Amino acid sequence: MINTPLKLISSLLISLLICASAFAQTSSSTSKYFLLNPAYSASSLELMSLENNNRILAGGKEIVLNRYQRTTITDTAPLQGKVISATGPFTAGSQADATDLPVPASFAGTRFAIAHQRGDHTYYLYSLHGAANVSISLGAGTTTSIALQPGIATAFAAGDLNGVVGHIRADAPILVSHRTLESSGVDADAYPVPPAATELWGVTAIFTNFAAMQDNTTVTVADSNGNSSSFVIALAGNFTTNNFSESVFQGNGMALHVTADKPISVTATADLDGRESTVFLDRAQLANRYGIPLDAEYISIVCPEPDTRITLNTIGRSAITQSCQSTGNLVAKAYFHTSQSPINKGSYLESNKPVYMTFEALATDDEQNITGSDRESYYLLSDNFSSSPLQLMSLDNNNQIVTGGTEITLNKYQTTSISAPSQGSIISATGAFTMGSEADATDLPVPVSFAGTQFAIPHQRGSHTYFLYGLHGTTRVSIRTGASAATLVTLQPGVVTPFVAGDLNGVVGRIQSNKPILVSHETLLDSGADADAYPVPPAGTELWGMTSIFTNFAAMQDNTTVTVNDSNGNSKSFTIALAGNFTTDNLSESVFQGNGMALHVTADKPIAVTSTADQDGLETTAFLAREYLANRFGIPIDAEYIAVVCPEPGTSITLSISGNKPDIQACTGTGNLVSRAYFNAAQAPIARGSFLESNKPVYVVLESLAGDDEQNLLGARNVPDNNILMIVADDLGMDILQSFDIPNMSAADRATLDRVPTPNIDRLLISQGVKFTNVMANPVCSPTRASIQTGRYGTRTGVLWATFEGNEMELPLAETIIPDLLDQRGYNHAAIGKWHLSNSDNGGNDGPRAAGYGYHSGSFQNLVPFTAVDENGDITAYPASYFLWEKMVNGIPETSTTYAPTDNVDDALDWLNRQDLNQPWFIWFAFNAPHAPFQVPPVSTNPGPHQAALTGAPGEQENAGNDTKENIYRAMVEYMDEEIGRLIDSIPASELAQTTIIFIGDNGTPAPVVTGNIDPLHAKFTLYQQGIHVPMVVAGAGVSNPGRTSNQLINSTDLFATILELSGIDIATNAPPAISDSISFLPILQNIPSQNMRQYAFSETLSPVNRTVDVSGVTIQDGRFKLIRFNLNGREELYDLQKDILETDNLLPLDTADVDFALQQNKYNELVLELGKITP
Repeated sequence: MINTPLKLISSLLISLLICASAFAQTSSSTSKYFLLNPAYSASSLELMSLENNNRILAGGKEIVLNRYQRTTITDTAPLQGKVISATGPFTAGSQADATDLPVPASFAGTRFAIAHQRGDHTYYLYSLHGAANVSISLGAGTTTSIALQPGIATAFAAGDLNGVVGHIRADAPILVSHRTLESSGVDADAYPVPPAATELWGVTAIFTNFAAMQDNTTVTVADSNGNSSSFVIALAGNFTTNNFSESVFQGNGMALHVTADKPISVTATADLDGRESTVFLDRAQLANRYGIPLDAEYISIVCPEPDTRITLNTIGRSAITQSCQSTGNLVAKAYFHTSQSPINKGSYLESNKPVYMTFEALATDDEQNITGSDRESYYLLSDNFSSSPLQLMSLDNNNQIVTGGTEITLNKYQTTSISAPSQGSIISATGAFTMGSEADATDLPVPVSFAGTQFAIPHQRGSHTYFLYGLHGTTRVSIRTGASAATLVTLQPGVVTPFVAGDLNGVVGRIQSNKPILVSHETLLDSGADADAYPVPPAGTELWGMTSIFTNFAAMQDNTTVTVNDSNGNSKSFTIALAGNFTTDNLSESVFQGNGMALHVTADKPIAVTSTADQDGLETTAFLAREYLANRFGIPIDAEYIAVVCPEPGTSITLSISGNKPDIQACTGTGNLVSRAYFNAAQAPIARGSFLESNKPVYVVLESLAGDDEQNLLGARNVPDNNILMIVADDLGMDILQSFDIPNMSAADRATLDRVPTPNIDRLLISQGVKFTNVMANPVCSPTRASIQTGRYGTRTGVLWATFEGNEMELPLAETIIPDLLDQRGYNHAAIGKWHLSNSDNGGNDGPRAAGYGYHSGSFQNLVPFTAVDENGDITAYPASYFLWEKMVNGIPETSTTYAPTDNVDDALDWLNRQDLNQPWFIWFAFNAPHAPFQVPPVSTNPGPHQAALTGAPGEQENAGNDTKENIYRAMVEYMDEEIGRLIDSIPASELAQTTIIFIGDNGTPAPVVTGNIDPLHAKFTLYQQGIHVPMVVAGAGVSNPGRTSNQLINSTDLFATILELSGIDIATNAPPAISDSISFLPILQNIPSQNMRQYAFSETLSPVNRTVDVSGVTIQDGRFKLIRFNLNGREELYDLQKDILETDNLLPLDTADVDFALQQNKYNELVLELGKITP
């Protein structure tokens, strides 16, 4: 059974930025349209493909169209309420009045706002995946509830009350279409309704209407005349209308860029001669390519980005190109209008950057929205490419490759040849592709992914030339060869600049720039032959490659320590004392024809490694960092051999050659050691057009048959949707689990602890992931949970203590939380288990959904005493218990008699069973365990030692025997581990392979159950380490080279950015508008070195409870030194955690006689400074 989860869309949607200069829209977003409006039955439907070989299915009939081909569906009545789908993007339009664009699947959402401008309104609603519960409110009126059945278009008569906003909220993704009936009996204002969002683009008309989902929404509008203004929508039930332009007729209104602090919708209504409205769209709906399905009177374009060029291609006429220059928040517009004749259907519009587009249909004078589709690049910097044709091979289907103004469309593993390109040419495509040349000294052109600011080039032989290319404006470059003085070069954007580096060999050329650049290298030998051409990747600290006769190690800095592990199981280290000179090492006896060893190279400072000379060729290949490894490779030229390096265990590689049986090899790397695979066709070459696929990312080089030259090869990664399961344990500190040793704790102190075995966490998570031993949370649960959800410290969100009714510690609904941003990636999401972030001020019992989750099942807060009313009206009071507790399901209270952790796992699995597993999902899974009340857990089939020692029955609490609080607490942890095992083992293997699992404790262990030398006054509720130091492990799909341990300093806030990046969201460009305190540790998960790691961890608490020990305050630490500042009188304590992990020796006031006084003083000043940046 496959259904979709209950989902309430969150308060803030941020458009998805795919790359720095262009926003890519997946073809699936415009490959399905739903005809919900019955007006479509009045006329034929025009379809236009935006891709080649596009198979469009409508009403049981399949139509195959190439890009910009059209077809007409004359009988549209059977399609009412149905879907038209395709293998690629297409667009649609109708000549009938009051139709506009059918609703694209990309408009699916759970929160919509519709401004009632005029007439009598009807909404058409459609649930995509299973039943959906919808609530509709009109203005300040009452709410109407509707149950949608899947696959059935349901009309809702919203009435003729105008000046108000219709709010639609659903618990699962739905589609919405709108139209009105005017008093004259004319249908009007039909449009597909996109979900409310916080950033939109569009064009003004006579009425431009702003409708908010929430009261007190602040809206900022920047227009194409250079003006900017802000206003507040005080009451969400009413919309704001603003006429921003004197000339708003016939698409001549201004372009607008609208931002808001809460989700809104914007519509433009009335354009002199039509009876239609158009909707403003968020960035994810903008595109580079549009087809015009109907004859049009004009086209209006909004350009969010600078240097946008738009070309309209109209049948029978010359192409028209316009520039459209935006700056900052201000936008620009373009306008196409033909006074004598229409813009014919079948015309198409293309832009170099994503734009917003509307047009007016000639037949009806109705303005209509339209959706479109979208562009990977190699730069040919060497002049040697011009001597031979270039062989291209696509790694994706329907891949539009542009070279020299010519576009070629290839499907996956199709090849083509293009004439010799000129130096400086750029070849780009909508998908991944590879290329190669049989000309000598060419190798691979430079991929844009090789852009960097530090490059090291070992000078092995010949006279060297570097080809440099600046990507972003004027760039300053410094080049040093050996110990020589630096030469300064200025690069102009888009110009290839050769630099003659000379014939001094045995040295390193070091290139540094102030902005990312591309670099290519080649040499001229004494014989006059060009050689050693290769695209130069940026220097890195972890590289993979294959040895040859010469394997050269070049450092950016003096005294660089290098460690080399090879595929024969050997390991060695050496130091490059002078960066101006490189080290050459022949690490293998048999290095000819790709038979060298696979190497895994690490260094403490950035280096480059190259392999030069392979007996018969004159080429060099570069070692590459992990981010350049891939799963799918095309072989663009005939090859003599292919050599593969495998960093990860369990790697399987398949080489497919046309007419031959696939060649499958196993290639298993282990830890730092690597493995290799080798493919060699002894009698015949590995033919051009062959392809290689691996289940895990690998490094690949080949030797061209024609030139005997070794070449690097780049490919495409398999990036499955990354499901995310976030498991939170309640009241679990670092002192509890046997698998986690507290860093810097002595063996004697560790031996005093009563720790718990967790075989399931060990088996399913630690062995399959990265164990983190230096994670800091907050001293109590709600602040930690809020910090994970928002990526912000409690001093910013206001959540500084456990959330209870009336204590003003609830999570504000204005905060952007994880599901808000996951919505833009199509995630289903649920909160299972304990919430503890809401009270009546922010959603009450339905707080999780009010905050943004699509579904909630579990406890509202801790397991506390409660009352229940039975069917006879009798009220019964119940004590706090895991076995009889008040459970909330989407805000509705129930009484559960199932042990809470078991109930939570059952609900999570039930929710998963109801999902459309073609969509990614996120589960916030928060156990109540092992938080009080401390009760004997259910009988286990495989009890841990603490469970086995208990004598009481399930549900009983502390007694005089072994059933102490300490033992019961630990037995609860053991049972929780069992339930974690059941949860993970029950996820289908195919889903689990695409799932990243995070496990974390939310604060330290409670004082009543700490053991050994742990001070109870330093436990939960306190800012001492045992109050904030928690275990964490991340495992599964998002982890490379599992089984590692990281001591990197992590803050609980960092999970916010990490989860978003695991989902494919670029946090740098999609960060919420408020200050973020979250630093992604995704590089650690991917085993990629990164300089952007956390330096200081911050924790805080504001306890409203009178205690014998002052606990309220803040703390900051750098991994060794820790400063605590208490609120009471500003008292401070400083600890050296390396020497005093139990914090028994406060260093303040500092002792000037201490041998570490200077260090302590400097660290104290440093921590005070950093603390002041957070809490001035």
